[in-house]
Amino acid sequence: MPEGLDFVTAAALPLAASAAFAAIESASPQEGEVVLVNGATGGVGLFAVQLAAARGAVVVATGTPEDEERLLKLGAATVIDYTAGSVVGQVRAEHSDGVDVLINLVGQSPEQVPFAALRVGGRVASTTFGVVTDEALATANATGEVVSANPVRETTAPLAALAAINGLTVEVAEVLPLERAIEGLATLAAGIARGKVVVAIDA
Repeated sequence: MPEGLDFVTAAALPLAASAAFAAIESASPQEGEVVLVNGATGGVGLFAVQLAAARGAVVVATGTPEDEERLLKLGAATVIDYTAGSVVGQVRAEHSDGVDVLINLVGQSPEQVPFAALRVGGRVASTTFGVVTDEALATANATGEVVSANPVRETTAPLAALAAINGLTVEVAEVLPLERAIEGLATLAAGIARGKVVVAIDA
């Protein structure tokens, strides 16, 4: 573990950060390209926003008005309020040609994913299965794939090093003792965690 990184932060990092890393590596946003992070307020999304912004991309993040300040601080250029109407409509109102990259982290079917926000020839990386179908990609005239976390040392070590020097923010919502772990699972299942939930086990 790199110097400057505490155990709680280190515990919160590997799974979500490596999933975000996989998505960004797959879609490979370039400097100046517009990236839509759909599901930006979740654990993976918060990392995806930062990693895309670090590449020089213009990040459009979905969230609520309550999320706007923290998403902007993490590197988003714009926050789209998904509760205020169509994500596609709001994105197209600002980027009429569509976005270059879609990092999709929510939705269980192609109909729940804002493929129509992509420009022709856009790229998709999704952590949700069953949404990046051949039909959906053909309809959107896009390319893409499903990715998953791969928290191996080769991936997590550079991410941890970034976090240790404050180059990557790790948001921890709550630290719970082992006997209250079920509460943390309930918080995650309800989708109300504003950051990672860490369970601490006393030695």
